[in-house]
Amino acid sequence: PNSLTTLKFGYYFNQVILPGTLPNSLTTLTFGHDFNQVVLPGTLPNRLTTLTFGYKFNQVILPGTLPNSLTTLTFGHNFNQVVLPGTLPNSLTKLTLGVLKKKKINLNNEF
Repeated sequence: PNSLTTLKFGYYFNQVILPGTLPNSLTTLTFGHDFNQVVLPGTLPNRLTTLTFGYKFNQVILPGTLPNSLTTLTFGHNFNQVVLPGTLPNSLTKLTLGVLKKKKINLNNEF
């Protein structure tokens, strides 16, 4: 429903979410343990402030995918992708990386 502000997917959820599927009212989104799908630009609502990926998530996030409203971003254990310049929104105040993160991340977020 359009009044939904928090959504948490279950442990085994691992399906593609198409752009326009999630309600614009969402402010908090949590993916479960098994989620490991590409998140396309336009999929995440513009009001989202908190985004948590689960244990198995290990996909590249393209610039323009994360909304400018995002303040908290958490990657799970398996995340080990290069974070491209321009991917992280300037609104971000808290970033948590997974245990396996060994690839380059540009925290200046510049091109």
